[in-house]
Amino acid sequence: MNVGDAYQQTTGIFTAPERGVYYFSFFYHCSTSHETWLHLYRNGKSEGIAGQHKTEQGMSANGSNGLTLLLEKEDQVYILYSERIHGSGIKNISQCLVVFLSIPCK
Repeated sequence: MNVGDAYQQTTGIFTAPERGVYYFSFFYHCSTSHETWLHLYRNGKSEGIAGQHKTEQGMSANGSNGLTLLLEKEDQVYILYSERIHGSGIKNISQCLVVFLSIPCK
């Protein structure tokens, strides 16, 4: 569900439609044959991280993180994978971003 179209599916960017306190949670499912790190950014600054270390077994893993941010109208929030570890070869990862406005602030 994308009420208000604040989330752009093609870019993965959420743009705050109004000033307020927003809650973000993000989840992932991945293989542990490589390290996997997801960073939640606000306007280019890392605000949160979730990740999985490489294991010898190479099994699947799940993880998540959640945080609350005061956003100004037009602030942008998005998730990036850690290029330091994966470069451009990231494979076999699923992620989900959940956002809702907790408290509107005028």
